[in-house]
Amino acid sequence: MDYCLFGGIVRDVSMIITDPVHIERTFVTTPGLTNDRAVVNTQVDIRNDRDTDQTYTVETTVLDMDGHKVTAVSKDEMFPAGEETTIEVETNQIVNPHLWSVDDPYLYTVVTEIKDGNTKIDTYQTTFGMRYFEFKTGPEDGSFLSER
Repeated sequence: MDYCLFGGIVRDVSMIITDPVHIERTFVTTPGLTNDRAVVNTQVDIRNDRDTDQTYTVETTVLDMDGHKVTAVSKDEMFPAGEETTIEVETNQIVNPHLWSVDDPYLYTVVTEIKDGNTKIDTYQTTFGMRYFEFKTGPEDGSFLSER
Protein backbone atom coordinates (compact mmCIF):
# COMPACT_ATOMS: atom_id res chain seq x y z
CA MET A 1 0.00 0.00 0.00
CA ASP A 2 1.56 3.33 -1.03
CA TYR A 3 -0.70 5.61 0.99
CA CYS A 4 -2.42 5.65 4.31
CA LEU A 5 -5.91 6.82 5.14
CA PHE A 6 -6.41 8.62 8.39
CA GLY A 7 -9.70 9.58 9.94
CA GLY A 8 -10.61 12.58 12.02
CA ILE A 9 -10.03 16.28 11.85
CA VAL A 10 -6.54 17.26 10.74
CA ARG A 11 -6.87 21.08 10.74
CA ASP A 12 -8.10 23.77 13.11
CA VAL A 13 -11.87 23.88 13.43
CA SER A 14 -14.05 26.60 14.83
CA MET A 15 -17.75 26.58 15.53
CA ILE A 16 -19.84 29.72 15.68
CA ILE A 17 -23.13 29.33 17.49
CA THR A 18 -25.60 32.08 16.69
CA ASP A 19 -29.06 33.19 17.58
CA PRO A 20 -31.70 32.24 14.97
CA VAL A 21 -31.56 35.92 13.94
CA HIS A 22 -27.96 36.77 13.08
CA ILE A 23 -25.68 38.74 10.79
CA GLU A 24 -24.20 36.65 7.98
CA ARG A 25 -21.82 39.29 6.60
CA THR A 26 -21.31 42.99 5.94
CA PHE A 27 -19.95 44.73 2.85
CA VAL A 28 -18.47 48.18 3.43
CA THR A 29 -18.02 50.94 0.83
CA THR A 30 -17.20 54.65 1.04
CA PRO A 31 -18.95 56.24 -1.96
CA GLY A 32 -17.86 59.77 -2.84
CA LEU A 33 -14.84 59.65 -0.53
CA THR A 34 -12.60 62.74 -0.57
CA ASN A 35 -9.85 64.11 1.66
CA ASP A 36 -12.49 66.29 3.37
CA ARG A 37 -15.45 63.98 3.84
CA ALA A 38 -16.63 60.39 3.90
CA VAL A 39 -19.86 58.47 4.16
CA VAL A 40 -19.72 54.81 5.12
CA ASN A 41 -22.25 52.59 3.41
CA THR A 42 -22.82 49.04 4.64
CA GLN A 43 -24.82 46.27 3.06
CA VAL A 44 -25.73 43.90 5.87
CA ASP A 45 -27.00 40.37 5.23
CA ILE A 46 -29.20 39.27 8.13
CA ARG A 47 -30.73 35.83 8.47
CA ASN A 48 -34.01 35.22 10.34
CA ASP A 49 -34.35 31.48 11.04
CA ARG A 50 -37.30 32.02 13.38
CA ASP A 51 -40.83 30.90 12.47
CA THR A 52 -42.25 34.43 12.52
CA ASP A 53 -41.49 37.75 10.88
CA GLN A 54 -39.80 40.08 13.35
CA THR A 55 -38.85 43.76 13.45
CA TYR A 56 -35.42 44.54 14.89
CA THR A 57 -33.14 47.55 15.18
CA VAL A 58 -29.91 47.39 13.19
CA GLU A 59 -27.29 49.71 14.66
CA THR A 60 -24.12 50.58 12.75
CA THR A 61 -21.23 52.30 14.55
CA VAL A 62 -17.94 53.40 12.97
CA LEU A 63 -14.96 53.32 15.34
CA ASP A 64 -11.56 54.87 14.71
CA MET A 65 -8.32 52.99 15.26
CA ASP A 66 -8.36 53.90 18.97
CA GLY A 67 -11.88 52.53 19.43
CA HIS A 68 -13.58 55.93 19.67
CA LYS A 69 -16.98 56.36 18.06
CA VAL A 70 -16.82 58.42 14.87
CA THR A 71 -20.47 58.12 13.85
CA ALA A 72 -23.46 55.87 14.45
CA VAL A 73 -26.85 55.28 12.87
CA SER A 74 -29.71 52.92 13.62
CA LYS A 75 -32.55 51.62 11.50
CA ASP A 76 -35.65 49.55 12.29
CA GLU A 77 -36.28 46.80 9.78
CA MET A 78 -38.70 43.89 9.41
CA PHE A 79 -37.07 40.51 8.70
CA PRO A 80 -39.25 37.80 7.11
CA ALA A 81 -39.25 34.36 8.73
CA GLY A 82 -36.85 31.81 7.26
CA GLU A 83 -35.15 34.28 4.91
CA GLU A 84 -31.94 36.24 4.51
CA THR A 85 -32.46 39.96 3.99
CA THR A 86 -29.92 42.51 2.78
CA ILE A 87 -30.36 45.99 4.16
CA GLU A 88 -28.36 49.08 3.34
CA VAL A 89 -27.28 51.44 6.11
CA GLU A 90 -25.55 54.74 5.37
CA THR A 91 -23.83 56.78 8.07
CA ASN A 92 -23.76 60.50 8.56
CA GLN A 93 -20.92 62.41 6.98
CA ILE A 94 -17.48 62.00 8.55
CA VAL A 95 -15.42 65.18 8.31
CA ASN A 96 -11.68 64.88 7.52
CA PRO A 97 -11.44 61.06 7.46
CA HIS A 98 -8.05 59.52 8.10
CA LEU A 99 -7.18 57.94 4.74
CA TRP A 100 -5.34 54.62 4.48
CA SER A 101 -1.95 54.53 2.71
CA VAL A 102 1.02 52.20 2.56
CA ASP A 103 2.96 54.56 4.80
CA ASP A 104 0.02 55.10 7.16
CA PRO A 105 -2.22 51.98 7.16
CA TYR A 106 -5.03 53.51 9.24
CA LEU A 107 -8.05 51.24 9.75
CA TYR A 108 -11.58 51.86 10.95
CA THR A 109 -14.01 49.26 12.33
CA VAL A 110 -17.72 49.02 11.56
CA VAL A 111 -19.63 47.40 14.42
CA THR A 112 -23.07 46.18 13.34
CA GLU A 113 -25.53 45.10 16.01
CA ILE A 114 -29.03 43.64 15.87
CA LYS A 115 -31.16 44.65 18.83
CA ASP A 116 -34.57 43.65 20.09
CA GLY A 117 -35.39 46.66 22.23
CA ASN A 118 -32.38 47.01 24.55
CA THR A 119 -31.29 43.40 24.12
CA LYS A 120 -28.35 42.74 21.78
CA ILE A 121 -29.01 39.70 19.62
CA ASP A 122 -25.87 39.67 17.46
CA THR A 123 -22.74 41.75 16.85
CA TYR A 124 -20.51 41.67 13.77
CA GLN A 125 -17.28 43.64 13.22
CA THR A 126 -15.73 44.60 9.89
CA THR A 127 -12.33 46.31 9.62
CA PHE A 128 -11.72 48.58 6.62
CA GLY A 129 -9.56 51.43 5.38
CA MET A 130 -10.63 54.53 3.48
CA ARG A 131 -8.76 55.09 0.24
CA TYR A 132 -9.56 56.26 -3.26
CA PHE A 133 -7.98 56.43 -6.69
CA GLU A 134 -8.56 58.83 -9.52
CA PHE A 135 -7.72 58.58 -13.19
CA LYS A 136 -5.88 61.53 -14.67
CA THR A 137 -6.44 62.83 -18.19
CA GLY A 138 -2.91 62.60 -19.56
CA PRO A 139 0.77 63.52 -19.42
CA GLU A 140 0.13 67.20 -18.57
CA ASP A 141 -0.78 66.30 -15.00
CA GLY A 142 2.08 63.85 -14.48
CA SER A 143 0.49 60.42 -14.40
CA PHE A 144 -2.40 58.29 -15.52
CA LEU A 145 -3.41 57.06 -12.06
CA SER A 146 -2.93 58.71 -8.70
CA GLU A 147 -3.85 57.48 -5.26
CA ARG A 148 -4.81 59.23 -2.07
